Amino acid sequence: MHSKPIKFLLLLLLSVSFGVTAAWSSFKVLTPAIKMPNGVSLSFEYLKHSEKFKIVLIDERVTAHKNLVMKSAWLVLTNDGLKGGELNLRSFVLSDQKYGNRNIMLTSRISEQFTIGGQPFLKVIVAKDLIEKAYIFVGPSRRITDGGLTYTIDLSEFYAKYRLTNKRILLGKNKALYQL
Repeated sequence: MHSKPIKFLLLLLLSVSFGVTAAWSSFKVLTPAIKMPNGVSLSFEYLKHSEKFKIVLIDERVTAHKNLVMKSAWLVLTNDGLKGGELNLRSFVLSDQKYGNRNIMLTSRISEQFTIGGQPFLKVIVAKDLIEKAYIFVGPSRRITDGGLTYTIDLSEFYAKYRLTNKRILLGKNKALYQL
């Protein structure tokens, strides 16, 4: 006799919770003109002796922890660059069919983490001739209902700013970047 109200209540709670989790998911393209999200810092520096760029990313939610669903980072190299909706690489990175997009030359998960003063960070070195067609995508490493903030760092935009200023670019509030 009481099963109908209980079923209705459970259905109501489930429908509300699905709406709430969807509200937590969002996507951004990070460029030098955009304020970094909380907990995210980035350094973009030219290594003159090797004609490469060093990109250092600090994101409190990017970790290699095996038991938690945290975020991971991937380096994505393309033939012709990406525009608009193509910049949201979540479905591509999580897909088993990586060879469907001929514009993408390489996708490599950035798995090596370093620390300075107890602060974990990721470091990527990209050749100067590839930087204008390179991206870093940050998102969950597996499909989940609520992925929180996922983002793509458009390295061509950072390269354009670097060419104007010829200086290292430091964005975000994490002071550990200044020690690297």
